[in-house]
Amino acid sequence: MEGKELLLHLLESAVVKFNNAQLLISEYDSMLGMSGRADLYIIDSNGRDREVEIKVSMHDLTKLEMEKEKWKWGEQYWNNKAYQKENRVPAYFYFCIPDEIAEKSIVFIKENFPSFVGIIVVEKVETSIFGVFEYKARSVRSARRIHDYEVSEKRRRHVYKMLSLRWKDLKIEKLKVRTQ
Repeated sequence: MEGKELLLHLLESAVVKFNNAQLLISEYDSMLGMSGRADLYIIDSNGRDREVEIKVSMHDLTKLEMEKEKWKWGEQYWNNKAYQKENRVPAYFYFCIPDEIAEKSIVFIKENFPSFVGIIVVEKVETSIFGVFEYKARSVRSARRIHDYEVSEKRRRHVYKMLSLRWKDLKIEKLKVRTQ
C-alpha cells in the first residue's frame, strides 16, 4: 500500500481510536502558534484537543518531522502557559504509524521526542472474507496530558468555520462535476 491510500487508512483507524471525539477535522491548519497543520485535530467530549501526526515512512518521521519548529523549540514551546491557554499547544499529541515501520519508528520516537507523545500503530488485518483486509489501531504508548486547558470558544469557532468552508467547497466541486 502506497502513500495516499495508506494515509487514508491510517486516518480512518485514528478516527476509530478516538471514539469520544466531539469534533474532528483532518488537515487542520490551526493558524495559531508553531503547531502548523495537523493531519488530524480532535476535540474530545471533555473539551480537550488532540493532535495526531500521521507518518507513512521513516523519512517522514526522521527528517521532515524533526525540522518542525515545535520540536526545535522544545520545552519553550510545549511548556509555554500562554500557548497552552490559547490552544497553540494541544492537550495531547500522538504519532500514528503503519505496522510496517513500527519497530524502528517506536524506538526513534522514544529516543527523540518527549515522553508525553503517544504512539498509535495501525496494522493490516486479514478478515474472514478471502482477500479482504481491515485496518486496526492499537495504542503502543498512551499520550500524557500536556496541559488541562479546555479548547477555547475562539478555536472551536475556527474549526467549525474550516469545516463549513470545506463542505461548501465539496458541494461546489460536486456541482462542477454534474454540469460538465
